Amino acid sequence: MPKFIARFLGLLLLVFVILRFDWQRFQLIFREVKLLPVIIACFLNILRLFIETLRWCSLLKIQKIFYKIKDAFLAVLSSAYVGIITPGRIGNFIRIFYLKDDLNLAFGVAFSGVMMDKLLELITLTCFGWWGLILLGTGLRVIAILFLSIILLFLIFLVINYKRLHLALEKIFLRVFKIEGNINKFDEERRLFYKSFSEFKNIKLLKPAVISFIGFTIFFLQAFFVAYALNMDLAFTNLAKVISLTRLIARVIPLSIFGLGSKDVAFVAVLHKNFHIEIAKGIAFSIIFLFTSYIISAITGAVCWFIKPLRIEMKK
Repeated sequence: MPKFIARFLGLLLLVFVILRFDWQRFQLIFREVKLLPVIIACFLNILRLFIETLRWCSLLKIQKIFYKIKDAFLAVLSSAYVGIITPGRIGNFIRIFYLKDDLNLAFGVAFSGVMMDKLLELITLTCFGWWGLILLGTGLRVIAILFLSIILLFLIFLVINYKRLHLALEKIFLRVFKIEGNINKFDEERRLFYKSFSEFKNIKLLKPAVISFIGFTIFFLQAFFVAYALNMDLAFTNLAKVISLTRLIARVIPLSIFGLGSKDVAFVAVLHKNFHIEIAKGIAFSIIFLFTSYIISAITGAVCWFIKPLRIEMKK
């Protein structure tokens, strides 16, 4: 129910913004869209996913786990596809089962690498979001979003270190998916998770952190080409600030439906207030960017799922 309410509120926010601009102007904007930059943005999205693959493989190497780039890339694309079509994007964690099938890893070990990858992604986004917040925000908004994002990071670290929650999550996974074992197996998997996760520390995380920042730079470049396709007069750094800030807002206030929601409302509002970009063009950007990211990821991911399907035996 909370998830449904969040999606419904996200849709209401988007509808509210859409109703405030001129439809004729909106149609004219789409007629003038340049096709080549949109195609480049689509390829940049695939490149970004490849960079994410390198980050994940880099984290796995810290654990002395060596996963072929080709298999890892297929797993990342497939998980992106399943993540888009599943509630809460939990499908992203099917990479755990790819590792189990391809490398015969224990569940706890595979889970620790995927968890660290998602945590590093969130930390990188938060850093970029603070950068955009400090440069674009003013007054109480800066304090409020900064405070909420710090709480978000604190909760993430709390989740990582809260053993009872880990045990509950493991039991859910092991009930849904048929994984051999009993309560002793649960304890062993939990022990392996802590042991594997403890390997991520200090200087070892520098390389995957750098790769993560490169991945987000590709993400900003993808957005820049979408903006260029729409003839938006906006510098790359300014667009990066807006994208960073609005993505952080979307993590703090996760209201969305089919990829559209709070981040797009915030994006349109920040663009209009700080750079005087018309609302119709901001909405057009969100729709095209959705296509170059979510839709392209879903299509390529579906192809990869067909090439490298994951057969998870479900409990009857």
